[in-house]
Amino acid sequence: MSFDRIALIRASNALSGIDFIQVSNNQNTLNVFFHHEQLPNPVRVALLALNTDQIHIEPLDRQELNKVSVASIHNALVVIDGRDTLQLSVNQAAGFGRYRLSIDTPVLDTYYNGLSFSFKANCPTRLDCETLPEHCPTELGKDFPIDYRARDFHSFRQALMDFSAQAYPNWQDRLDADVGMLNIELLAALGDEFSYAQDRIIRESKLNTASQKRSLQHLTKLVDYPIDHGQGANTWMDITANAAGNLLGGTVVCDALQQLFFELGHGLRDVGLPLQISPARNAFMPYIWDENDTCLKTSSIQMTLQGHHAVQFMPDANIDPKGKWVLLATQPDSPEQPVRRLMVRVISAFNEQDPLNLQAITTITWDTPIPFALNLETLTVRGNLIPATSGKTQEIRFRIGPANNPLDPDATLPKAIERVGIGSSLSYQNDSGRVKCLFPLPNSDKSSLVWFDVANLPGESIKPSRPEVQLLREGDGPWSWLPSTVGEETPSATAKVFTLEAGLFKRVVSFERMGEVTELIDYATSNGHTLRFGDGELGLAPPEGSVFTLRYRLFNSGTEHANSAVAYNIAADTLIRFSAGMPAFVDSITNPIQATGGRAPETLESIRTNAPQAYQALTHRAVRPEHFIDIAKRLDWVQQAGATFRDTGSWSTVFVTPDAKDESFLSDAHRSELDGLMNRVRQAGREVKVLEPVYANLDLEIRVCVSSSAYQGEVKKSVLMALFGDATQTLTSFEQQHNKGFFDPDHFTFGTPLSRAALMAAIQNVPGVKAVEAMRVRRRGWFNWRPFTEMNLAFGMQEIIRIGNIASQPEQGAVQLVMEGGA
Repeated sequence: MSFDRIALIRASNALSGIDFIQVSNNQNTLNVFFHHEQLPNPVRVALLALNTDQIHIEPLDRQELNKVSVASIHNALVVIDGRDTLQLSVNQAAGFGRYRLSIDTPVLDTYYNGLSFSFKANCPTRLDCETLPEHCPTELGKDFPIDYRARDFHSFRQALMDFSAQAYPNWQDRLDADVGMLNIELLAALGDEFSYAQDRIIRESKLNTASQKRSLQHLTKLVDYPIDHGQGANTWMDITANAAGNLLGGTVVCDALQQLFFELGHGLRDVGLPLQISPARNAFMPYIWDENDTCLKTSSIQMTLQGHHAVQFMPDANIDPKGKWVLLATQPDSPEQPVRRLMVRVISAFNEQDPLNLQAITTITWDTPIPFALNLETLTVRGNLIPATSGKTQEIRFRIGPANNPLDPDATLPKAIERVGIGSSLSYQNDSGRVKCLFPLPNSDKSSLVWFDVANLPGESIKPSRPEVQLLREGDGPWSWLPSTVGEETPSATAKVFTLEAGLFKRVVSFERMGEVTELIDYATSNGHTLRFGDGELGLAPPEGSVFTLRYRLFNSGTEHANSAVAYNIAADTLIRFSAGMPAFVDSITNPIQATGGRAPETLESIRTNAPQAYQALTHRAVRPEHFIDIAKRLDWVQQAGATFRDTGSWSTVFVTPDAKDESFLSDAHRSELDGLMNRVRQAGREVKVLEPVYANLDLEIRVCVSSSAYQGEVKKSVLMALFGDATQTLTSFEQQHNKGFFDPDHFTFGTPLSRAALMAAIQNVPGVKAVEAMRVRRRGWFNWRPFTEMNLAFGMQEIIRIGNIASQPEQGAVQLVMEGGA
């Protein structure tokens, strides 16, 4: 039987009890409060008759605490806040532990005649003053055997049936309609779902077992592996116009069955731009200078057209500001001769006249030599060429948060998904935490999103790419795409950015109850993409009421297979119509060349295979000097590099020196690029400095004996070509590669010695050279002229030989040939 003892005490006229103790600021006075606010008269009289020996103050925590005794008792009860209080004075200050005050008198209840307290209750402290509750041991339940192998519905059901048989032996009705059986099967089903969720979470957390692209995307970010999203195909459209006009970028062209779609322009960035066509550029005929010369030879970069057409070859800034793209197409009369079609970019065009017959002609020049010969008699130059890229643009408007005004015309727009909190619960309560707004790209799970490659990063084996997605907030402007909100480029809290998550968030299940439809929107499929905004800390969180316009390109609006990007590498003459109908000023349209560049996204198996290998093969961190050297050599223009550590005072500095291809000095652009790369891979706290190579500028004097059958001037010219190459001729890249002289900058790198034998052999191989008589050498700033007699002229590990032989720059070294003999 239990009862409220304090209530009984307060109702008594003969007993009271200690309620709490108040310690004065000087800790020398104690005020003892009782459960009665006004003490009964018998209790009052007995307390005033107390002596100091009846009041005890004992330490509770430690025996070494100061002993405290009552020095005096106030001769009357003190009234504090309307309550009768017994005031005591102690003989000395007490310690920091806890004490118990007890009073020996029959007028105080034996249970409440003592109380623990602390003299330091008013002292400031960072500790929690609340006392821990007393631990009451719980009753031990019965121990039933548990089958830990239960993992599915049936095994969970059997385990619960075994438990119920032992815990409730009197329960004998095991009918399916029994409420107990219903609960058992509900618990078994719930356990089955939990077990599946556990297994799925464990599988998705490992690279070799993950089945969702979203999981692999997050895991590969940890090792800096860029997933290849594939690439859309591109081609050129040849248009025959009957009048001048503009075709807008984004205009859809398709095949005869309207199954394959391309859009004019280079992508979403060209949507709405005017692309000019004119009947004056439909076709140009070549001008044949002589009937015996009708071949446009291989490696040609120039040809002549009939008539004055220079104005028609002006670059279109909306297509390519560097030049005008045209098509060189042959249509041979004989079927055994192949049809040739080639795109070239014209960089200059001049109106001229044939001086013999005064016919008007136009000379055009393009930037890349043609790889094969063309027959001018069957050649036509087509000028109405417009680029086209695979895919079809989709557009949708959506809003953030619910509409406050149901009459707002934007109230019916689809809403972004708002996920809040640790459990990613769905909510529109912005005050409950940082909100993460998601919006799935409709139909992106049925048809692939189009991506296009951007410039290669140094050392990357897979090209980074950008999605064809544009996002504009109405009244605000465009938002920028980032590959990730956490990485090399981390956005600020106010940056207007978004990123794309693999997989699609959409309605998983919905049900109606009492006229209200409830939907569960969550991650539904690994296919497709979902747009994700910042959360207010990493990127700006869009405020409620914002309305966005989203444009994105899919390969098709219908269902497609996974390799749709490859399927769009279509053959020539496949795209022959406009999706919305032929414009009045256009007679015909076709793609004269095959669409190229289409690449399928990387498969899940490829990601699992390549990510660990790429992580081990291509590092993005540098610790030792050889690491800095290897990473610097990933730049295309660095043929060799040197790195060394030096203690510059308070820290160690890495000095990196590059040897640039085709350069005898380090340009500002290359210096900036290498400095940025080194700062990406260096350790924190270690500085990196890019230095110019130390060039060993040499002067050589070579005495050459010329054969009696050769002329000195011709032999001297040939020797100089053998030593420095021929920079005056217009050569192909292959010829330039194999026409480098002995002292070409690419033949020497850090620490490479100058071999006397190799130099003599290079000169001796020149026709007309009989012998090399003698050589003298001088290194500017180091030593003066002396005979070059050693086998190898050695240099330091940070030094590179340089002999420029440039008259205007003698400080870079030179070669002086003294020719003797000859005819």
